[in-house]
Amino acid sequence: MIVVRLSEPLSTFILYTAMLEVMEAALERIGALLALAPLPQRAPAAMPDRHDIRFEAVSFTHARAGAPTIRAFSALLPEHSLTALVGPSGCGKTTLTRLLLRHFDPQEGAVQIGGIDLRQIPAERLNDLISVVFQDVYLFNDTVLANIRMGRPTRPRPRCGRRRRRRNALNSSSGCRRAGRRPGRDRRQAFGRRASAHLDRAGAAQGCADRRSG
Repeated sequence: MIVVRLSEPLSTFILYTAMLEVMEAALERIGALLALAPLPQRAPAAMPDRHDIRFEAVSFTHARAGAPTIRAFSALLPEHSLTALVGPSGCGKTTLTRLLLRHFDPQEGAVQIGGIDLRQIPAERLNDLISVVFQDVYLFNDTVLANIRMGRPTRPRPRCGRRRRRRNALNSSSGCRRAGRRPGRDRRQAFGRRASAHLDRAGAAQGCADRRSG
Protein backbone atom coordinates (compact mmCIF):
# COMPACT_ATOMS: atom_id res chain seq x y z
CA MET A 1 0.00 0.00 0.00
CA ILE A 2 2.84 2.40 0.88
CA VAL A 3 4.57 1.63 -2.42
CA VAL A 4 1.39 2.39 -4.35
CA ARG A 5 0.95 5.70 -2.56
CA LEU A 6 4.55 6.73 -3.25
CA SER A 7 4.54 5.73 -6.92
CA GLU A 8 2.01 8.36 -8.01
CA PRO A 9 3.81 11.45 -6.63
CA LEU A 10 7.12 10.01 -7.81
CA SER A 11 5.87 9.59 -11.38
CA THR A 12 4.43 13.13 -11.25
CA PHE A 13 7.81 14.45 -10.09
CA ILE A 14 9.60 12.66 -12.95
CA LEU A 15 7.10 14.12 -15.44
CA TYR A 16 7.59 17.66 -14.16
CA THR A 17 11.38 17.22 -14.20
CA ALA A 18 11.24 16.28 -17.90
CA MET A 19 9.01 19.29 -18.62
CA LEU A 20 11.43 21.61 -16.81
CA GLU A 21 14.32 20.29 -18.92
CA VAL A 22 12.37 21.01 -22.11
CA MET A 23 11.49 24.50 -20.85
CA GLU A 24 15.12 25.20 -19.95
CA ALA A 25 16.31 24.18 -23.41
CA ALA A 26 13.63 26.36 -25.01
CA LEU A 27 14.61 29.36 -22.87
CA GLU A 28 18.24 28.92 -23.89
CA ARG A 29 17.27 28.99 -27.58
CA ILE A 30 15.09 32.06 -27.02
CA GLY A 31 17.94 33.80 -25.19
CA ALA A 32 20.35 33.02 -28.01
CA LEU A 33 17.88 34.41 -30.55
CA LEU A 34 17.31 37.62 -28.56
CA ALA A 35 21.08 38.09 -28.23
CA LEU A 36 21.52 38.31 -32.01
CA ALA A 37 22.27 41.78 -33.30
CA PRO A 38 19.70 43.15 -35.76
CA LEU A 39 20.68 43.36 -39.41
CA PRO A 40 22.02 46.80 -40.35
CA GLN A 41 19.80 49.14 -42.34
CA ARG A 42 21.17 51.14 -45.23
CA ALA A 43 20.55 54.86 -45.55
CA PRO A 44 18.47 56.48 -46.78
CA ALA A 45 15.39 54.59 -45.63
CA ALA A 46 12.88 54.12 -48.45
CA MET A 47 9.53 52.51 -49.20
CA PRO A 48 8.53 51.08 -52.60
CA ASP A 49 5.58 52.48 -54.54
CA ARG A 50 5.18 49.24 -56.52
CA HIS A 51 5.54 45.59 -55.51
CA ASP A 52 7.48 43.64 -58.11
CA ILE A 53 10.22 41.47 -56.58
CA ARG A 54 13.69 41.19 -58.09
CA PHE A 55 16.56 38.90 -57.16
CA GLU A 56 19.69 40.46 -58.64
CA ALA A 57 22.66 38.06 -58.93
CA VAL A 58 21.99 36.72 -55.42
CA SER A 59 24.46 34.29 -53.84
CA PHE A 60 24.14 32.88 -50.34
CA THR A 61 26.02 30.26 -48.34
CA HIS A 62 24.72 28.97 -45.03
CA ALA A 63 27.06 28.86 -42.05
CA ARG A 64 29.12 25.66 -41.94
CA ALA A 65 27.95 24.76 -45.46
CA GLY A 66 30.48 23.37 -47.86
CA ALA A 67 29.00 25.03 -50.96
CA PRO A 68 26.67 27.94 -51.78
CA THR A 69 22.97 27.15 -51.50
CA ILE A 70 22.21 29.86 -54.06
CA ARG A 71 24.71 31.02 -56.67
CA ALA A 72 24.20 34.15 -58.86
CA PHE A 73 20.42 33.75 -58.91
CA SER A 74 18.46 36.40 -60.80
CA ALA A 75 14.70 36.58 -61.31
CA LEU A 76 11.91 39.11 -61.66
CA LEU A 77 8.53 38.40 -60.07
CA PRO A 78 6.03 40.93 -61.49
CA GLU A 79 3.43 42.40 -59.16
CA HIS A 80 -0.13 41.05 -59.42
CA SER A 81 1.26 37.72 -60.63
CA LEU A 82 1.59 34.16 -59.34
CA THR A 83 5.06 32.59 -59.25
CA ALA A 84 5.91 29.04 -58.15
CA LEU A 85 9.40 27.99 -57.09
CA VAL A 86 9.77 24.31 -57.98
CA GLY A 87 12.75 22.10 -57.32
CA PRO A 88 14.14 19.19 -55.29
CA SER A 89 14.63 19.37 -51.55
CA GLY A 90 17.66 21.45 -50.61
CA CYS A 91 17.86 23.45 -53.86
CA GLY A 92 17.23 26.77 -52.06
CA LYS A 93 13.47 27.44 -52.28
CA THR A 94 13.11 28.13 -48.56
CA THR A 95 16.37 30.10 -48.54
CA LEU A 96 15.01 32.44 -51.22
CA THR A 97 11.87 32.96 -49.15
CA ARG A 98 13.91 33.77 -46.06
CA LEU A 99 16.05 36.18 -48.07
CA LEU A 100 12.88 37.93 -49.17
CA LEU A 101 11.77 38.14 -45.53
CA ARG A 102 15.26 39.38 -44.71
CA HIS A 103 15.94 36.75 -42.10
CA PHE A 104 19.48 37.17 -43.42
CA ASP A 105 21.19 39.12 -46.21
CA PRO A 106 22.87 37.63 -49.29
CA GLN A 107 26.66 37.64 -49.38
CA GLU A 108 26.44 38.88 -52.98
CA GLY A 109 23.74 40.58 -54.99
CA ALA A 110 20.54 42.23 -53.80
CA VAL A 111 16.86 41.52 -53.21
CA GLN A 112 14.53 44.35 -54.17
CA ILE A 113 10.84 45.19 -53.85
CA GLY A 114 9.68 47.84 -56.29
CA GLY A 115 13.29 48.69 -57.13
CA ILE A 116 14.15 49.35 -53.45
CA ASP A 117 16.82 47.22 -51.79
CA LEU A 118 15.42 45.36 -48.78
CA ARG A 119 18.28 46.76 -46.73
CA GLN A 120 16.79 50.24 -47.16
CA ILE A 121 13.29 49.26 -46.03
CA PRO A 122 12.70 49.51 -42.25
CA ALA A 123 12.10 46.06 -40.74
CA GLU A 124 8.64 46.85 -39.38
CA ARG A 125 7.53 48.21 -42.77
CA LEU A 126 8.96 45.20 -44.60
CA ASN A 127 6.83 42.91 -42.44
CA ASP A 128 3.77 44.88 -43.57
CA LEU A 129 4.60 44.20 -47.21
CA ILE A 130 4.89 40.41 -47.02
CA SER A 131 2.50 37.74 -45.77
CA VAL A 132 3.70 34.17 -45.29
CA VAL A 133 1.61 31.03 -44.83
CA PHE A 134 3.86 28.16 -43.77
CA GLN A 135 3.34 24.51 -44.64
CA ASP A 136 2.73 23.62 -41.00
CA VAL A 137 -0.06 25.87 -39.73
CA TYR A 138 -0.94 26.22 -36.05
CA LEU A 139 -4.57 26.94 -35.26
CA PHE A 140 -5.81 27.78 -31.79
CA ASN A 141 -8.50 25.64 -30.20
CA ASP A 142 -11.18 28.19 -31.01
CA THR A 143 -13.60 29.16 -33.77
CA VAL A 144 -12.68 29.93 -37.37
CA LEU A 145 -13.54 33.60 -36.79
CA ALA A 146 -11.34 33.84 -33.69
CA ASN A 147 -8.39 32.30 -35.56
CA ILE A 148 -8.77 34.75 -38.44
CA ARG A 149 -9.08 37.75 -36.10
CA MET A 150 -5.75 36.90 -34.42
CA GLY A 151 -4.14 39.04 -37.13
CA ARG A 152 -6.15 42.01 -35.93
CA PRO A 153 -8.27 41.47 -32.79
CA THR A 154 -10.14 44.76 -33.32
CA ARG A 155 -11.32 43.69 -36.77
CA PRO A 156 -15.13 43.96 -36.90
CA ARG A 157 -17.13 40.82 -37.41
CA PRO A 158 -17.71 40.33 -41.16
CA ARG A 159 -21.23 40.78 -42.42
CA CYS A 160 -22.72 37.42 -43.26
CA GLY A 161 -26.08 38.63 -44.56
CA ARG A 162 -28.91 36.17 -44.19
CA ARG A 163 -26.89 33.07 -44.91
CA ARG A 164 -26.91 31.05 -41.72
CA ARG A 165 -24.48 28.52 -43.16
CA ARG A 166 -21.80 31.20 -43.48
CA ARG A 167 -22.32 32.30 -39.88
CA ASN A 168 -22.15 28.70 -38.69
CA ALA A 169 -18.88 28.20 -40.59
CA LEU A 170 -17.30 31.19 -38.84
CA ASN A 171 -18.47 29.91 -35.47
CA SER A 172 -17.36 26.32 -36.05
CA SER A 173 -14.33 24.98 -34.25
CA SER A 174 -10.93 24.89 -35.94
CA GLY A 175 -8.87 23.90 -32.91
CA CYS A 176 -5.56 22.10 -33.12
CA ARG A 177 -7.03 18.91 -31.64
CA ARG A 178 -10.02 18.67 -33.96
CA ALA A 179 -10.20 15.38 -35.81
CA GLY A 180 -10.31 15.26 -39.59
CA ARG A 181 -8.53 18.57 -40.18
CA ARG A 182 -7.78 19.58 -43.75
CA PRO A 183 -4.37 21.22 -44.37
CA GLY A 184 -5.70 23.37 -47.23
CA ARG A 185 -8.50 24.78 -45.09
CA ASP A 186 -6.09 25.42 -42.22
CA ARG A 187 -3.76 27.37 -44.51
CA ARG A 188 -6.66 29.47 -45.80
CA GLN A 189 -7.48 30.42 -42.23
CA ALA A 190 -3.83 31.28 -41.57
CA PHE A 191 -3.78 33.44 -44.69
CA GLY A 192 -6.94 35.20 -43.55
CA ARG A 193 -5.34 35.79 -40.15
CA ARG A 194 -2.22 37.34 -41.69
CA ALA A 195 -3.97 39.33 -44.39
CA SER A 196 -6.85 40.72 -42.33
CA ALA A 197 -4.97 43.80 -41.13
CA HIS A 198 -3.62 44.56 -44.62
CA LEU A 199 -7.02 44.12 -46.24
CA ASP A 200 -8.62 46.37 -43.63
CA ARG A 201 -6.07 49.11 -44.30
CA ALA A 202 -6.52 48.78 -48.06
CA GLY A 203 -10.30 48.82 -47.68
CA ALA A 204 -10.18 51.90 -45.47
CA ALA A 205 -8.00 53.72 -48.01
CA GLN A 206 -10.37 52.75 -50.82
CA GLY A 207 -13.34 53.95 -48.76
CA CYS A 208 -11.69 57.34 -48.25
CA ALA A 209 -10.99 57.57 -51.98
CA ASP A 210 -14.60 56.70 -52.77
CA ARG A 211 -15.88 59.36 -50.39
CA ARG A 212 -13.57 61.96 -51.92
CA SER A 213 -14.64 61.07 -55.47
CA GLY A 214 -18.29 61.14 -54.42
